[in-house]
Amino acid sequence: MTISTTRNRIVAIGDGVETVFPYDFLVLDATHMEVYVNDAEVISGFTVNSVGTPAGGTVTFATAPLATLSVVLRRVIPLTQLTDYTPYGPFPADTHEAALDLLTM
Repeated sequence: MTISTTRNRIVAIGDGVETVFPYDFLVLDATHMEVYVNDAEVISGFTVNSVGTPAGGTVTFATAPLATLSVVLRRVIPLTQLTDYTPYGPFPADTHEAALDLLTM
């Protein structure tokens, strides 16, 4: 797939009622989404929806963030290289493109 945007961060404001916050970028694994409320990282109490969808998805909180608190959704890719090519082995295009996509993100 082609990465069509370098955007990796959404900032919103809680209202004490809304629990669903959209993001508009590709997230390949739910662990790649960091969530902050008022600059404090949140590690539980939410789900990342539509993982693997190029157009993005939503983060749904179990409890709505309080009014006026900032909500930041940020894609963070681990700094690891998981693709390993063997000498004289096949060079599959899909594998190579996926590795480039991760590098771009």
